[in-house]
Amino acid sequence: MTNHCESQYRSLQQSPGMPLLQLETRMEAWDAWFEAQGGARPATEGMQMDQFSTMIETAIGGLGIALLPDYLAQVEIAESRLHPILRPAVPGLGAYWFVWPVDAHQSAPLVAFRDWITQDATPAF
Repeated sequence: MTNHCESQYRSLQQSPGMPLLQLETRMEAWDAWFEAQGGARPATEGMQMDQFSTMIETAIGGLGIALLPDYLAQVEIAESRLHPILRPAVPGLGAYWFVWPVDAHQSAPLVAFRDWITQDATPAF
């Protein structure tokens, strides 16, 4: 996503040299995205952020292109402060763990949530 003021960029090919903003915990995200598009990542670099919210604000400020889940920037997109330019999406890497304290394993809300998540959650691949 890029700043609305930079909305002339409809693709990465139209934005040569724009910094590619990165999340510290997902340093391979751009490589994975470019690979899924059948291309190689350009030599351009960008700032590393520790939060998606910081990355969103940096893109709004026109300091680079952010690779992030669009649901995290719905408000900014609706307000035309960010403009999605990267399609199609690529499945994210990583995993989530469902953990709980040993003494809470019989908690009714925990059991209900555990049953729901194991029944309804589907693998991403």
